[in-house]
Amino acid sequence: MINPEITLAEVKKHLAITHTVNDDYIASLIPTAITNVEDTIDRSLDDVKCINEKGELKAPLRQAILLMIGSLYDYRGSQQAEQIYDNPAFERLISKYRRMGV
Repeated sequence: MINPEITLAEVKKHLAITHTVNDDYIASLIPTAITNVEDTIDRSLDDVKCINEKGELKAPLRQAILLMIGSLYDYRGSQQAEQIYDNPAFERLISKYRRMGV
């Protein structure tokens, strides 16, 4: 399987977090988000459609994983005071890679 090599440092930069208090929790979100993206597109990230000519994960999928981590980090409680909506950017980033069934 391809290793998207999304690092804790990259995720923290995406989340604009400089403290280390939640590092273990944030690191645990990386494989969760990867699995979620794979489940959503109904294909493994090592599928030929998901990797570029250098053998790396394509940028839209990488960004989708970061967005998913952001959502998981921001909305980690079981209930929220406000309504949560799907992120349209996430959907657009993965739409091209989604396996469509009949």
